[in-house]
Amino acid sequence: MTLAPAPERLGMSMEEFLCRSATEGDFEILGEEIVPKMSTVSGHSKSIKRLVRALLPFEDKKLGEVFSETTFILEETPDWVRGSRIPDVMWISREKLDAFYALVPEADSKPFILLPDLVIEVLSPTDKYAEIAAKVDLYLRDGLGLIWMVDFDAQTVVVHAPGQPPVILRGTDRLTAGDLLPGFSTPIADLFSPSV
Repeated sequence: MTLAPAPERLGMSMEEFLCRSATEGDFEILGEEIVPKMSTVSGHSKSIKRLVRALLPFEDKKLGEVFSETTFILEETPDWVRGSRIPDVMWISREKLDAFYALVPEADSKPFILLPDLVIEVLSPTDKYAEIAAKVDLYLRDGLGLIWMVDFDAQTVVVHAPGQPPVILRGTDRLTAGDLLPGFSTPIADLFSPSV
């Protein structure tokens, strides 16, 4: 009887993951690919800053924390990292953060090993829409509950949630986050206002 070869494990040890990040720069493990994280342009960074600012009041309410350009990984089995993502912005609930810090030894010296509650991807002039859409599909397969795809050129936000068709918001449409961020509600036009 011939045994089938063991399936290839996608990922790397935590030590290799951290070493490669330090020597080669940030990267993501997307499906079967290791994808370098590209440098951003100033307009992209300003857009991220606006979104972080919009979520900061919910940090003050102790509901969770907002992070920009921060790595999370899907899983660390004994000495093994599977899947890594670096969204432009992510929100992690207080409950998930507390559990992470309680369960993960040396948590501050590792990437987050959890699924955020909200991920925001900002399209920049250097992004291809199809690549960001493919990343959104991966987030949904990962089990993320809420993804916002923000296009500052088109001044739209596309909201993705599992099992629901994408919703395109623009102008006076209001962006909300349901029970995740109670009371968060902003007209799309305000999100793109230079004063935000």
